[in-house]
Amino acid sequence: QHDQLLALANVVAPAHWARSPGAPLRVWSAACCTGEEPISIAIALAEAGLLDGHPVEILATDASRAMVDRARRGVYGERSFRSLPAHLRERWFRRDGELWRVDPELHGRVRWGVANLVDPAAVRTHAAADVVYCRNVFIYFSDETIGRVARSLAEGMPDEGVLFLGASESLTRLPTDFALTEVGGAFAYVKGRGAQGTGGGR
Repeated sequence: QHDQLLALANVVAPAHWARSPGAPLRVWSAACCTGEEPISIAIALAEAGLLDGHPVEILATDASRAMVDRARRGVYGERSFRSLPAHLRERWFRRDGELWRVDPELHGRVRWGVANLVDPAAVRTHAAADVVYCRNVFIYFSDETIGRVARSLAEGMPDEGVLFLGASESLTRLPTDFALTEVGGAFAYVKGRGAQGTGGGR
């Protein structure tokens, strides 16, 4: 996932503002669980100096209201950020007893909501995003459901919109409007670079 965060901060975001100066960068964490992913997205953009210098909208949703309620609290145990470098944890979190509380200003940059990806209407409501992180969800879905979600995402996302999936997930065997591309050293699916649907790769 770290590669996908760096790809966002180093390649996708600068390219977005080069194409559309002043336009907000909309990032959707579509299966945010307890919030580690959208917080990591915000940290990556902040560390690159992009969170305050440009208009950024980060939306985080999950199908589970309980998960979203936990994410809204912004409090995490050691395990949640075991992959976060110590200097970033010191910068963006404060100790709260045995737990870590995320910087309130950073946490406030994320808009939280409940959305079930299996519901096309819910996807379309949020899909007008330039970047979608939808990691480690498709492993639980049938190909038919994955195809339906991908179509709903493609309907809402702009051309050149970027979809990040988990390492073990793939759209290459399905007909979609996304093409597998390498972006800043990370694999991503980019909308509008030629439809695909036959074999190969991830």
